[in-house]
Amino acid sequence: MLCPYCKEEIKEGALRCKHCHATLQPGPAGQNTVFAGMAGGYDAARPFLDWQNLKYVLLAYDGRLNRAKYWAAFGTLLAGGMVASMILPALGMLFWFCAAYSHIVIGIKRLHDLDRSGHWMWLTLVPLLNLYVAFLMLFIPGTRGTNRFGEDLLPS
Repeated sequence: MLCPYCKEEIKEGALRCKHCHATLQPGPAGQNTVFAGMAGGYDAARPFLDWQNLKYVLLAYDGRLNRAKYWAAFGTLLAGGMVASMILPALGMLFWFCAAYSHIVIGIKRLHDLDRSGHWMWLTLVPLLNLYVAFLMLFIPGTRGTNRFGEDLLPS
């Protein structure tokens, strides 16, 4: 059997490719497919806090994230950091260090929803421009329908 990512030979029924380390899951026909949470994008049929959707939202920088889902993802990270900090301050610092990537990813996806490049995230490092970018991400609705970064997650 071949890995769907690197096309190298892997053992039948493997859960992980030994060559490219892609996570695999048995498909409905008994064949292995790439883990749907990352390769398939956001699945609107599943709840937002479903593990596969959450994994895609917090780790993959492609696609779009509307305002409600941005607020939910940002709130989830914020609540996790606050709880970790209350338990042990060092744990909170570790959490914020690890969650920094996810904060950047959800910001990039939110900018994609506004039909802007993810490179706009660099503007969050510039004083005063960071307020403008934050205002855009928090309060301005995204483009309706499909844009150059993918389909709209909101139902029509």
